[in-house]
Amino acid sequence: MRFIHTADWHLGRLFHGVHLTADQAYVLALFVELVADVRPAAVLIAGDVYDRGVPPAEAVDLLDHVLQEIVLRLQVPVVMIAGNHDSAGRLGFAAEVLQRQGLYIAGRVAAQPLTIPFAADGDGPPVVVQAVPYADPVETRATLGNEGAAIHDHQAALAALCERARRADV
Repeated sequence: MRFIHTADWHLGRLFHGVHLTADQAYVLALFVELVADVRPAAVLIAGDVYDRGVPPAEAVDLLDHVLQEIVLRLQVPVVMIAGNHDSAGRLGFAAEVLQRQGLYIAGRVAAQPLTIPFAADGDGPPVVVQAVPYADPVETRATLGNEGAAIHDHQAALAALCERARRADV
């Protein structure tokens, strides 16, 4: 079973006052070709999809185009999590509706991780992906309630969410 893992696209980035959108579009077109050639079980996008919480419209349009190509045209599922540069709420907009098409988004921290099973090649067991987004300590503490009371930094927040993922009934 093959997965393609990628991260830190930082769509909408300005570099010394120059918009990188055209360059990012070129690279992502090559990425879509790679997905078409490899035909993975899924593409995993591990955060920092955008460069800032409120990305420019061109960056949103570029992500929309790339996801349409991968999920709709190529029929390859995508699992995407929010990173520290993303607005978790914005990135996760319509996540439940989009799952029906094969786009799985973990935007905000959740008490239970987004769990996606993928049927194994051959006779093996399914592979389960548990999508845990960027773990802001304040948000994680609020989400986990009493269980999260001792969370005071990013490392503790991520550790608590990973422990919940390990305990999840999948």
